[in-house]
Amino acid sequence: MAKANVTVMTCDRCGTVEECRRVEQEYSWGRILAAEANGPFKIGQPTHKMVFPENGKDICPDCIKSLRNWWETGA
Repeated sequence: MAKANVTVMTCDRCGTVEECRRVEQEYSWGRILAAEANGPFKIGQPTHKMVFPENGKDICPDCIKSLRNWWETGA
């Protein structure tokens, strides 16, 4: 019997679920971290000092586009 592990990505913003059967499928997904700038809350990309999977949120490609549009245009 053959066994396989499949990564299942779930967007923490909208709930989209995607089975990633190839590594390149994960490339379009993102991870965002929220923590303070002068304490524990700050929004941004996890750094080497703050990489804790339980603190980051997975973001699907559509939500990345939406957030980028909001960030760049304010709309």
